[in-house]
Amino acid sequence: MKLLRPLKLKQPSARRGAPHVNATLVRFNTADGISLDGAMVGTGTVGVVLAHEYDNDLCGACRFANYPAKRGLRVFAVDVRC
Repeated sequence: MKLLRPLKLKQPSARRGAPHVNATLVRFNTADGISLDGAMVGTGTVGVVLAHEYDNDLCGACRFANYPAKRGLRVFAVDVRC
């Protein structure tokens, strides 16, 4: 996975209200060239990946990011190809 130069993405909290801390926003390309967005919250050395349910977007997973981030985990919420 190749990370692209950061583009102007909206903070998840500006989209739907969570997480309530600023996220590190990333845009990356899949192996077949599809551009996806992601948001990282927390500063831990151990991480968890959150994927949203069908017919939702990154914000559907972001609302669960605060809990593990406040407990020392780094959380990566990612848009999938729905």
